[in-house]
Formats: sequence, C-alpha cells, structure tokens
Amino acid sequence: MLFNERILKPTIAISLIYLGINLLISRVNINKNVKIVLFTLLGVFTLFIISYDSYILPIIFSVVSLFLVSMTELPQKIQNLEMEKIFPYMNKKWKGSPVYIMIIFGVILMDSSQVEFVFVQTGERSSSASLGFIDHFLLYAKPILFYGGLLTAFLLSMNFSKFKISLFILTGLAVITLIISLFHTNFQNIIYGCCAINISSIPVLFKKDKND
Repeated sequence: MLFNERILKPTIAISLIYLGINLLISRVNINKNVKIVLFTLLGVFTLFIISYDSYILPIIFSVVSLFLVSMTELPQKIQNLEMEKIFPYMNKKWKGSPVYIMIIFGVILMDSSQVEFVFVQTGERSSSASLGFIDHFLLYAKPILFYGGLLTAFLLSMNFSKFKISLFILTGLAVITLIISLFHTNFQNIIYGCCAINISSIPVLFKKDKND
C-alpha cells in the first residue's frame, strides 16, 4: 500500500499530466510504448490494491487512469496524400519519449527516501547528527535531482531529440550521487532512485535506430 500511494500513484498521475499537456499543445497521437509502460504501472497498481483495507478511492483512480490511457490514440499510417492533407494530425508522430515516465518514477522514488545521518552521543540522554561532506552533498543533491528530474522528464516528453542533453546531465549527477552514497557509513535509500534514473538512460545510450 505504501509503495502504491507514495511511488506508483504520483508517478502515474504526473506522467498523465505531462502527457496531457503534450497532447493539448502538439495535438499529436501517443507513442505505443507509452501506453505499454502506463498500462504496466497501472496493472501493478491495481494488483497491489488487494492489500488495502479501504480500496474504493484507489480503485476509482485506477479505473479513471486506465480509461484515459486507453482513450489515447496511436498514429495511423496514411499513404494517401489527399487524405493526409485533410487529416494532418492522424499521421503526426509524437516527438517525445517514454523514458520520461522512468525518470518520474526515479525522482519520486528518491524523494520518498530520507538521508540517513550518523548520530553521536552528546550527553546521557541526548545525541546529535554528525554531518560531514557526504551528508551536505546528499542534502543538496536530493532536491536538485528531484526538481531537475521533473523538468527533464517534461522536456523529454515534449521533444526528446531536442532536449536529450538534459537526460545526460541528470544521469551524470545521479551517478555521482550514487557513488558518493556508497561511501556513507549508513546505507542510503536514495540509491534506488538514482539507479532508476541511470537505468532510464541505458536504452538511449545503446539504441541503434535514431527514430526509435
């Protein structure tokens, strides 16, 4: 239930908001990979609802989201030039990329985690956090990755080719944050979000078809 409400629900909601903005501004048809990813997340979300004591609102969220995703249309292949002139938006392809959903998932996962400090005893019944360079770095890196990730996801959903440099910048910061986290005395849950962001860039780095 916690994973559903803290991770999946905001990920799905923000992904649909970004997608809706794209469809309103660009007036294009959706990419089939986006539908697959969203249906997969919603499938997991719906499956986990069985663990709820009160599941009415989550079911409503799931049904509404599934309906919205199913209503989005895929681009149609129109080979007739006259028909393409009459219906220009039927064959217009979306310039975004489904990788934006994975980035949103990563930043939401990271935002739900807390930086774990090392506490030292200052008295018989008191203790205080001992903050070093790593602690300060993680405290600043976390909000930067969160808001930077949301911005990057929005840009990539609008036009992947034009703004993909932002993905590499975000991935670089996530890699640095992940490596520095490994040197901390306490295990940092922020690592999971960084891994999700890094994984999202793998298809971009190794894809062969530039139009994929």
